Amino acid sequence: MGNYATWGDVTARYQKAATKVDADEMQDSYIAGAEGLMNAYLTKKFTTPVTGKPPLLEDICVDLTYCKLAFNQDKGVPKLKDAAMAMLKDIASGELLLTDSDGVALDDVVSAAVFITP
Repeated sequence: MGNYATWGDVTARYQKAATKVDADEMQDSYIAGAEGLMNAYLTKKFTTPVTGKPPLLEDICVDLTYCKLAFNQDKGVPKLKDAAMAMLKDIASGELLLTDSDGVALDDVVSAAVFITP
């Protein structure tokens, strides 16, 4: 099961995705790849994977998964990918704040860390 999205999340938004690969391949190849990319950006501000499945991360993960799956098959994929990547960059820079499903902002773990030098 994914940290940010599941096969059911992807196929609920993009029904065509269910006809392209099965749930295991979707999880192991496409969702895992999208989450890896997301964590590469998110680790600048948070301990990854981010816990609690923030709705914005689910949204981004679903779109990035579909982009990976439908690359070269759907003309809208480049714009979708650009929008998802822009949101990730805005989260990493602090322009967008992550919230939990109740709308409460998540703590910025990296800036909250205490460093002790010998």
